[in-house]
Amino acid sequence: MQLQAAATMLDPVSRDFYQSAIGYLQKAAIPFLVGGAYSYARHTALERHTKDFDIFVRPADFQRALSTLASGGYGVELTFPH
Repeated sequence: MQLQAAATMLDPVSRDFYQSAIGYLQKAAIPFLVGGAYSYARHTALERHTKDFDIFVRPADFQRALSTLASGGYGVELTFPH
């Protein structure tokens, strides 16, 4: 049972990184949604920690979100223009 519990724990460095990103977006009043594995876990109680953190913003807020996160020291990029 101990191994299973450890597998569902998010490491503190990742947790702090994700919480910091959310904090920057909230402070800038940029609306966003969390998607991917963390949204799935919230709605199903089935946790699976991945090595990414999916956040969705409106197209109108996209440039401001990138600028906000970049000013916080995050590496940002537009991988796919669609």
